[in-house]
Amino acid sequence: MSLVSSNVDATHPLPVDGTIVLQFDRYLNPATITRQSFIVTDASGQPLQGALVTYDPIALTVSLANPNTPGSGTSAATPWLTQGQSYKLFVPVSGSSTDLSGLRAIDNAPLDPATGPIELAFNVVAKGAPSSTKTMRFCGDILPIFANKCSGQLGCHGPDDNADPAAGMYLTSAEGVAATAIGRISQASNTSGIAGQAVPPNRVFGLNFPIIDPGHAATSWLMYKIAMAPAPDNSLVTDAPLKCPDAAGKSAPPQSVGIKTSAYPPSADEQAVLSDAILGRPMPYPSYGPKPTYATNALDFEERERVRLWIDQGAAVEPCGICSN
Repeated sequence: MSLVSSNVDATHPLPVDGTIVLQFDRYLNPATITRQSFIVTDASGQPLQGALVTYDPIALTVSLANPNTPGSGTSAATPWLTQGQSYKLFVPVSGSSTDLSGLRAIDNAPLDPATGPIELAFNVVAKGAPSSTKTMRFCGDILPIFANKCSGQLGCHGPDDNADPAAGMYLTSAEGVAATAIGRISQASNTSGIAGQAVPPNRVFGLNFPIIDPGHAATSWLMYKIAMAPAPDNSLVTDAPLKCPDAAGKSAPPQSVGIKTSAYPPSADEQAVLSDAILGRPMPYPSYGPKPTYATNALDFEERERVRLWIDQGAAVEPCGICSN
């Protein structure tokens, strides 16, 4: 496992309120993505405390963000870095499989020891542009994806009167998502012990993953089922997707997350590793008809990021109107 890109180094400074973003070439084990695996020190070598560490299992990126979020009565976050100062990011190489420190891939492979630990020195400059991350709306941004692609011709996860939905999940209404997916442990996740192995249970990728883990896309089984499906070629699609109005009947187009594709998509070998760890078919199940449709195509990169953001933002649901073209 290796680092393939970062937004900081000797020639790329970070704003005082900026976020460090690191991209890797493998799916990461979210249990190993901790503050102890990513150490930021100041010029004197003193570690900074409390950076907010998050993992995007679609873009394969780890972000270290400002921990000083606005408090009660304040309107802006306090910068976590000092302008004009130098810092260093250190990511150590994990040792044995029982070593509870250090970053690992989903099969517990550590950072490539041949390249050694990651060390990135960078300087800090003035305040940067405000974050452009949008808050996902369930009716406008998320339910249209589920309604289009999770019911479809096979009716896998809807409509709600389907007597036998796949994995017991109804995903074509707010009520179905809330009752059957949010916070519920996936039937296909790894829920058993490991015989004859010395790997600590918290290092087993997929162990007791909820289908949707509010606030934690990295431990949501649904994200990896979506990631298993090959990226679609939407240029061949001619049908229009459904739209899902809110409870007031207002239908807003899906928001753009501003990310169209990953610069370093997972390789075929890496996708095979993910398929070995996450049981069953990808979601949605690929269509083998003469011509793909939007409803039977897998999610594209931006749609996957939309779902990921929604889960990381708490996976809130609200009543929606009837979805239609």
